[in-house]
Amino acid sequence: MKAMVLLTDAYGGYGGIAKFNRDLLEALAADDRYGRILALPRLRPKLRFSDLPDGLDYPVPRRESRVGYAIRALLESLRNRPSDLLICGHIRLLPVARSCARISGAQLVLVVHGIDAWEAPGPRFEKWMRSVDMVLSVSRFTAERLIGWSGISPERCQILPNTIDLQHFSPGPPASELVERLNLAGKKVLLTVGRLDSREQTKGFDETIEVLARLGGQIPELVYLIVGDGDDRLRLEQLARSRGMSDRVIFAGYVAETDKVSYFRLADVYVMPSRSEGFGIAYLEALACGLPVIGGEHGGGKEVLAGMERALAVPPLDNGALEAAITQMLPLGTGLVPPQLSNFGIDCFRRRLKHYLDRLPAPRG
Repeated sequence: MKAMVLLTDAYGGYGGIAKFNRDLLEALAADDRYGRILALPRLRPKLRFSDLPDGLDYPVPRRESRVGYAIRALLESLRNRPSDLLICGHIRLLPVARSCARISGAQLVLVVHGIDAWEAPGPRFEKWMRSVDMVLSVSRFTAERLIGWSGISPERCQILPNTIDLQHFSPGPPASELVERLNLAGKKVLLTVGRLDSREQTKGFDETIEVLARLGGQIPELVYLIVGDGDDRLRLEQLARSRGMSDRVIFAGYVAETDKVSYFRLADVYVMPSRSEGFGIAYLEALACGLPVIGGEHGGGKEVLAGMERALAVPPLDNGALEAAITQMLPLGTGLVPPQLSNFGIDCFRRRLKHYLDRLPAPRG
């Protein structure tokens, strides 16, 4: 069987969607039904990469327009027809994906992640959704929002949560070099990992800084470590200064995926009271590193934390609830991994994906 995947980025990209796409491609490559998998990334890689899985063709794109990408995808569809499966890795790629599926005769599977699919991205998307054979959503919340505006049948939506490598993300002692460089010796550390994006401002950075200022007198050793970068950093630095917390809010900047585990191991509590998580892969990473976790009570993140030991979800923008949660979670300590986390392991992800693809009707041919 032949599969084609249209996506924003995967190898050489960073963030939750790129991570999901890598896991998806490796799951397809591990499925011996597929003899060839062609993945066409829309974006040039930001980072170097190597060691692609066997059977995966991943041509690195030139700098090209959206029209150029569409032409390249359509030409590949002509070259590879008939095909069995076409996966559209982002809803904004659906217009070209549906055309490619028609050309190649493949079944069309759409992957949706979060805010990108909570409302129709454009006026014609409701019509275009009718050509989708199956939707894979990382959370029920996102699936329900998609169903609400698109009108597609709930039976066509399946839940495929993000996955985590439990061999890589695990408890461990903090690296002494990092403790010294970030001046964390003797500190109690709150941690958030995420992009500092001025267009969103929904991760809960602001609320955590405000609560830090309120807790500072009670817990003088408490600090807040922010891992990530983006165009909202200057505003957040100014907020910390205005609250007298510039010496307690530590901006670590961008950290490579392979190094993130070392930063999780520095912390005492992971805090991300987000208002709009489609899923929240960082919650899994923190839990796998043995941290108590505080998340938001809205969006797909609530599903990740539901029933999870050592995890709380608080109402977004409720600083009183966030303060109470931090006070409750700090004494719990680190090093314990909730047993429920095994449901998000790589093997579970691959079994779910194979089960859903088995349920697709026969290719159009």
